[in-house]
Amino acid sequence: PAASPRPESSAGSFAFEVEDVFTIAGRGMVTTGRVSRGSISVGDEVAFLSPKGDRVKLRISGIESLRKIVQVANEGETVGLLFARGGSFDTLVRGVILERA
Repeated sequence: PAASPRPESSAGSFAFEVEDVFTIAGRGMVTTGRVSRGSISVGDEVAFLSPKGDRVKLRISGIESLRKIVQVANEGETVGLLFARGGSFDTLVRGVILERA
């Protein structure tokens, strides 16, 4: 069988509901919430619709679960997703659903 260009853990649909958004000085913006469907890895892109209806894309630069840095977040886990740049508090707010870009 041909090798997959992506890790299996990143394949398929993904959904993450944002519970909180904050900034860590020198690191970037963090969203906390729960992975409601699928899984996502560091380096993957997620997208969401802003309140104005614009599609915004962000690349995950880190994932933290239970105070541990991990490479993958799986369905059912509550995690923090770190974004090194992009996004802002006026577009990424509680209740927004992040999906694979």
